[in-house]
Amino acid sequence: MPVQRIPRYELLIQALLKHTSSSHPDYSYLVSAQRAIHALAVTINCKGRASCTEDNESKLSVKEVESFLDGCDIFPAPDRTFIRHDLVTVKVGESAKERMVFLFSDLMVIAGVKKRGPVRKTSSNSLTSTSSILEYNKFKTLMKIPLSDVDFAKAQDESVKLLMHEITEIKEDGDTVSRIIDLASRLHCSSPRLEEVLHEMQINLSKKLFDKQLEENGFHCLTINVASQLENLTLMFDTPEQRETWESAVTEAKQKLDQKFSPQFLYPVTIRKTRSGLQFTCAAATAEPIHNERDIWICNSDGYVGQICILQLGEEPKILSTNEICESRILCITAATAYSESSVVTFDDHFEGYHDLSDSNYGENFGDVHESTMWLGTEDGNILVYSSKNVWQCKMKTNHGFTVYSILYLDNRIYASLANGSIVIYSRNSSTGWDLSDPLFITVSSPNVPVTKMVQVGNGAFIWCACHNLICILNTKMLLVENTLCLGFKNDKSINCISCAGNTVWISLQNSSIVRLYNGLSLELLCEINVAQNVTAMLKTGCDDIIRQHKAACLRVTALVAHQDFLWVGTSAGVILKIRTPPVNSSTKLSKAPCVKGISRGHTGHVRFLTTVEMEYAPDKSSHGTMKRAVLVISGGDGYEDFRCSNVSELAGREDSTNHLLVWRL
Repeated sequence: MPVQRIPRYELLIQALLKHTSSSHPDYSYLVSAQRAIHALAVTINCKGRASCTEDNESKLSVKEVESFLDGCDIFPAPDRTFIRHDLVTVKVGESAKERMVFLFSDLMVIAGVKKRGPVRKTSSNSLTSTSSILEYNKFKTLMKIPLSDVDFAKAQDESVKLLMHEITEIKEDGDTVSRIIDLASRLHCSSPRLEEVLHEMQINLSKKLFDKQLEENGFHCLTINVASQLENLTLMFDTPEQRETWESAVTEAKQKLDQKFSPQFLYPVTIRKTRSGLQFTCAAATAEPIHNERDIWICNSDGYVGQICILQLGEEPKILSTNEICESRILCITAATAYSESSVVTFDDHFEGYHDLSDSNYGENFGDVHESTMWLGTEDGNILVYSSKNVWQCKMKTNHGFTVYSILYLDNRIYASLANGSIVIYSRNSSTGWDLSDPLFITVSSPNVPVTKMVQVGNGAFIWCACHNLICILNTKMLLVENTLCLGFKNDKSINCISCAGNTVWISLQNSSIVRLYNGLSLELLCEINVAQNVTAMLKTGCDDIIRQHKAACLRVTALVAHQDFLWVGTSAGVILKIRTPPVNSSTKLSKAPCVKGISRGHTGHVRFLTTVEMEYAPDKSSHGTMKRAVLVISGGDGYEDFRCSNVSELAGREDSTNHLLVWRL
């Protein structure tokens, strides 16, 4: 049967119903037939559109779409797929222009239309061939927006739902009045007043429906907020249905994207205490795999001794050894790679007052240059150097008489910050070994304001040094403090944690639940995020009211680690959060703060540290030796808690003070 005849059948039955009394025996059959035919027509129409869209869109790969776009150079993402395209009018501020919006699984591209031939405004759901629309036109890329930065105006969504509900109610009232008019016409007595009221009501409902439908036309538009844009974008579609379909596609793609980047929890690891009061202070992974596995050196201290626990990561984590190495608190640790001949760095002769390290004849040089090393800084001023393969013997040791707060390896140099406000730098000598006898000292601040944290920024070109509420920016080539950034905190607020990924620098303060995001290029503050509300939401299940109130009252950020697109935040409540890091260049401005999400597993007490390590693993048993690379995020803290559990266990509190490591794979 030709599809075109179905609407005609519906019109025919509607005409029959108009001239058939409701008391006629066939009336109910006609009504049922009319509903069935209408449902059939709607089903055929929906299937036709869906199949057309699926056939056309599935034929287009990302590479094919790229061929139609000028200036789009970010398409090599392996998992990216093309979803749809729509020709819309984009309004930014006072200007409105016709644009083509390309939607991908993780990206939205807005392009200007450079017409080669006639093209009519149509959505990707129309029966017009998708490929033909693209082939007859050329598109210039104007904006590339990650889907993670796209958000819809919630107020408009609520208004649309309210309006659609009102239109439905008006239509139902109109149908009811029509039935009442039909019933009133069958009365044997004359009722002109009733007929007048009913007809007046019918006219008013028709007028009201017309006004609401005109108002509905305004909802062809969709306002979206973009984190990297100061002004909102307004997309104007042909119909509300097209707008709703596009919005649903974006929402679904964002949900899949969130699921894709959700970390996979691997296992908790219990680290038993050999002394009462031992707490995690810091941790770092070895620079190179040992026996094809990466080891994690975990530092514990109780104020009197410093202990190293070595954990071997793999399918089944294994504690290799636990050793007391010093009689002081270990405050910092870093890994240094084995010697590379092409990257030996020595200090230039133009630094007056300092000697070239290559001239040193210090007898305790660490000569085995083909081994990576672990460098540790202690509260009593010691710098300890160990081979990554042997924690039993300290290879080198030096003491400058001041607490070592932070230690960093970068380009064959070791940077260590001291309590007297200076940074001591060690380099490899001409025999390609480390020499601790003749370091370089750079004065960054004063003993009253020591450098407590360091992080490399801009591919290692700069080191940001935290000095109370100041950031001193050290140029690693000139070895000079090039700039100073005042963060404007109160005098009693000093920098507690600092982490960097790319051009973004995240900073938190002591005794504060606020995380600040800075532009590493322009040094501007991009946004502030208070994580208190997110932590409280995570504590709603499985936590006693008194404990929850106590944790909320003294909440603060205790650890930060940034990796690729995410910042991981550890808190004093044991809750771990994840914040997506926006792409940043020298001119980036953010209109809103990035989204914060809680991790379902965390600690009962404080998160003591967060660190990352790159590992190789077999995806499954059938991979036949094929290995994949992944990044592990490791959290160290007091106790272990699953925030998804709503019931409080009888064992709660027994393991609260036991040190635990939690491991996720990205």
